Amino acid sequence: MSKRKGMYVGLGIILGAAAGVLLFILANQAWYIGAGVGIGLVLGAILEGLQSEESESAEVE
Repeated sequence: MSKRKGMYVGLGIILGAAAGVLLFILANQAWYIGAGVGIGLVLGAILEGLQSEESESAEVE
């Protein structure tokens, strides 16, 4: 297993949580923190999936 596996998911969670905390501070609604983490998780998984598809297609050629 590669050390880079899950890198984008982890970064998505961290950046999403940071954005959620910023929105929580501005709007004073705690659900923004969870929404930020969830959105970051999904976007990170999408980016990681796209990257793995590109690397697999490069290995085939």
